[in-house]
This record gives sequence, structure tokens and C-alpha cells, in this order.
Amino acid sequence: MEAYLSSGLGRIIIDRSAYEISPNRCRFTYAHELGHIILHGDFYRTQKIKDITGYQRFQSSLSNDEERRIESQAHAFAGYVLLPQQLFREKVDALIRSAGGESQLNIQEFSLGSRELVKLFQVSEEVFMRQLKREYKDLLDQLLRAV
Repeated sequence: MEAYLSSGLGRIIIDRSAYEISPNRCRFTYAHELGHIILHGDFYRTQKIKDITGYQRFQSSLSNDEERRIESQAHAFAGYVLLPQQLFREKVDALIRSAGGESQLNIQEFSLGSRELVKLFQVSEEVFMRQLKREYKDLLDQLLRAV
């Protein structure tokens, strides 16, 4: 476990070595945990988790579907915090235009341009691709089919 919420949801605790190795990953982790506080805070508070045993009991009480739903929502929240929709779309649209439009875009060119956006937004490639899939599913499918 590289990060978790304190029992009162007032603090996000993150593993120091994880932060030192991958600050971009940790930015996502902070945003993800913040998503849990905002989206699921009331639910977590009803669990009255006081210690690690209570947290483990809570985690094991969730069905696979519940856990997937909660985690998926926190992932989406973090994606939109770190890659705000309007700015993200402006940058990706500019990348597409610079390649001559969607019909001219190829996976290699897009990959090179997207690396610059990963640096700009200070996120991992995984987070960038997940957001791209949310916002540009058809384009991503088109690029992957052409490979």
C-alpha cells in the first residue's frame, strides 16, 4: 500500500520512497485519495475505521463490484484534476492539428507528441492514456487499429 487516508479523512499518508521514486505517480495518488474524500467521504465515515485492522475489515467487506466502482470513480476524479478537461482537449486538439488532422495522424507521431503532454501535465503515461481513452476513445481506437 503506497498511500491511504487517515481515519478522520483529514490526511493523506503516502509512502516516502514511492514519492521519491515517482513524484508524478504520487501526484495521481494524492488526487485519487482526494477523490475518495470528496466522492465517498460520507460512506467512509459511516465505517468508523480506527486502525489498520478496521481498514482491512472494511476492504474485505466490499464486493469486487463495489471496490471496482469506488476505485474507478476515484481514478476518473484524479484524471480530471490532473488533466483538466478543457486544457487537456485544447492540447490534444493542437497535437492533432499539428499532424495535419485525424486522417493524417499516425501512432508514432502521436506518441512523440503525447510524451510532451505527459511532461507538461506531470503525469505518468498510464494516467495520460487513461484520460485519452475517456476523452478521445474513437481516435485512440483508430490509432491502435492502424498499427
